Amino acid sequence: ALFQEENIENLPFKTRRKICCIEICFLECKYDMLGQNKGLTYNEKIKLVNLLKDKMHVLISSEHNLPEDLKQYQIKIRPDLMHALMAKAELFIGESLTMASEASILGTPSVCISTIRAGTLEDQAGKGMLYRLKTRKVFLRKLRSY
Repeated sequence: ALFQEENIENLPFKTRRKICCIEICFLECKYDMLGQNKGLTYNEKIKLVNLLKDKMHVLISSEHNLPEDLKQYQIKIRPDLMHALMAKAELFIGESLTMASEASILGTPSVCISTIRAGTLEDQAGKGMLYRLKTRKVFLRKLRSY
């Protein structure tokens, strides 16, 4: 199983609000560093949180420390609980192809911000399981309408 249902009860927070899980990558893979993949800029990440924070409980997952402005939204959870968080979320937004794909498989509306082409994501996007936004400008415009 991709995740265990009982792990949802073990998440280290309680909220009655809808959850938006944002996953921030530092895009350090070889193809990322060669300039083939561009994530959100710092200012765009701030805009993203500001657009969502009044509508949803924003939780940011990141393996690295976040800038001070975003630290209040950062959640540190055990890796085995990440899929439970994605399953509980109303919306998943990420720069990682893999996690965006996993969120969509769990039934969570998923937005992937990446310029990298991946057959699996193209297939999921074609079936309406996730949205793949290739440019930051389009992403922010779509987000405002959510």
